[in-house]
Amino acid sequence: MNPELEQFLQDNPGLFKKLMISQLLGSQELMAHSYQTILKAFEEHVALMEHPFHQELPPDYAIGDIAIGLYTLSPEILIKLFLEKQSGHIVNAAATGAGKTVSTLIILDQIQKLYPTTPIRYLVFASKIRCEQRNLIVNNQPGTAYYLDKTSLAIHPFTHIQNVEPKIVYSDLARVTATETGLMAGGQLYLQKNIFDYTSKNPDANFIEFVQWLSRKKESSYDYKGYRDRLVIRLESILLEIEEIFNCYRGIEDHVYVEENLVVEIPCSSSFIMSLVSGIVLLRMFRFKAANPEYLRYKNIIVLEDIQLGLRDG
Repeated sequence: MNPELEQFLQDNPGLFKKLMISQLLGSQELMAHSYQTILKAFEEHVALMEHPFHQELPPDYAIGDIAIGLYTLSPEILIKLFLEKQSGHIVNAAATGAGKTVSTLIILDQIQKLYPTTPIRYLVFASKIRCEQRNLIVNNQPGTAYYLDKTSLAIHPFTHIQNVEPKIVYSDLARVTATETGLMAGGQLYLQKNIFDYTSKNPDANFIEFVQWLSRKKESSYDYKGYRDRLVIRLESILLEIEEIFNCYRGIEDHVYVEENLVVEIPCSSSFIMSLVSGIVLLRMFRFKAANPEYLRYKNIIVLEDIQLGLRDG
């Protein structure tokens, strides 16, 4: 095998996994499609690495291909699509670790250079602290690129962004610890059942109130109590995050979500709650556009973090 292609597959395990699955299924058609996808992605990857604007990025940032449905598109092609389309959204939904954020930054950089007077808003609901840190490299035009800080969830110029507060570190640590305790499939069903029961009786309630209610709930079943205890640990560990996102959701005017060249990066992760929050944000954008036809021409890039896990849990 070509050493560069072998390295490319190591850097993009999602493509390699797709090939392995097709081999396990014994489907010649799927295998042929997987090979074509890999070769096409590799060709675009090589072309992208030779592109001039790639050289402007720090060398330690890998550039991943962007998966849309069953196809892979390089950032260069996405830039072309984004600039040519009269309306619609570009969804960057590659697998975890494929380089979605950096690819998006390249797109933003190119758009900013082509349209230097066009403000770009970059709203980030980031689930990983390291993602928040690396997003800071989008600072081509200080004062025109904005960042939605997870801690305060207020829009700040890039030049004013501070490090993440320690309490968020503790929140992430608590969530990881809770995940390690294990939440089985029955726990997922238990969570969904309780959300339905609570919201059907409290239609105006938010998730903060739901978690508080679940924390106080008395369970007669030992199994349910075990699920409840683990769920409460997991849900309470992200209460700060959820509360801040909903405060932002209430405080930012609708038109902010659909301004031209708006980029939204939100976690569609293995966290059921965060996936739901992400869905609410997207739904808000779509509803506002539908109700205000003058906004339909605006184009957005939506970056979904780990779309496969999000769809599985959502």
